[in-house]
Amino acid sequence: MRNSFLTIGALIISGFLLVGCFGLGSGADNTDVGGQVANPYGPESNLLRIGDTLAIQLSGVPPTDANIYTVKVDEDGNVAMPYIGNVKAVDITAAELKNKIEALYKTSQIYTNPTITINSYQERYISVSGEVRSPTRLMYSKDMTVLGVIAGAGGFTDYADRADVWLIRGGKTHHFNAKAALRDPAKDKPLLAGDIVHVNRSVF
Repeated sequence: MRNSFLTIGALIISGFLLVGCFGLGSGADNTDVGGQVANPYGPESNLLRIGDTLAIQLSGVPPTDANIYTVKVDEDGNVAMPYIGNVKAVDITAAELKNKIEALYKTSQIYTNPTITINSYQERYISVSGEVRSPTRLMYSKDMTVLGVIAGAGGFTDYADRADVWLIRGGKTHHFNAKAALRDPAKDKPLLAGDIVHVNRSVF
């Protein structure tokens, strides 16, 4: 009988330990971008887009062909280059476009060893809307952060919900806790060109 009670007691204690383990795990899924979680946005995007202006330098070719061509990514996502015509440029980096153009010249047997250098002159923006004092569109730079652009838009209004700021990127909405980031600047998040920062109105 005594052994039976000991066995039952051991089972009860084991049950409590298992419940405790599962309970601790239930709060571990933190998807708030204001928290200390992995950046859900990936590396910074430098993909070329329709409307971008590029200065493409062609060298390593006969002097009569060497030149700098100022081109714009057209509505079909192409840039036009001498002898090879349209080259798809949208949604790739300038470095990838460079490699593509060089390869096309070689495989087309137009030039033996061409060198392409590309400088881009994108005019890209960050939009800041909602409960900020001066909703605006700011010219994008690589050092921009969520808190930085909110400050650039005049700061929060008295009705702003600082704990739930929307960061809209690529059609997806991410929730950013600006209140936590104000307490700990390490929680601020970098922005990419084309991002929208929207400050919601507090329900209180």
